[in-house]
Amino acid sequence: RVHWRGLRWLTAEGMRFDMMGFLRGLDCGKNGETTVMIGNSGNKKAGAPFPARLIAVSLPPEKALISKTRLLSENRRKGRVVQAETLEAAGHVLLLTSLPEDEYSAEQVADCYRLRWQIELAFKRLKSLLHLDA
Repeated sequence: RVHWRGLRWLTAEGMRFDMMGFLRGLDCGKNGETTVMIGNSGNKKAGAPFPARLIAVSLPPEKALISKTRLLSENRRKGRVVQAETLEAAGHVLLLTSLPEDEYSAEQVADCYRLRWQIELAFKRLKSLLHLDA
């Protein structure tokens, strides 16, 4: 899972990728995917940009509202102002993968992410029950 501003997003031609344009271009409630290049933020030691699949999973309206409310409250508590684009992007889960499109569909990648999250919650619960701190 990635943040919409967390990486240097590039097109295949090396130009800046318009993340918000991509998200706004999705049909309401629909998922989308595209190939992007992940830049090296100007660090020459980091190597050349590499290709990856960006998958945008639209949240259901009630989940999107929860996500946006949580984002606003957290930023209000920290005394920060939320950008309109950040609030808009909160209605999506952005997944980045190098898995080949012909072997793993966007739905399969999203399902794997959901499964991974369920496993993480199960381990968290188990650690709580066993009173493990690590």
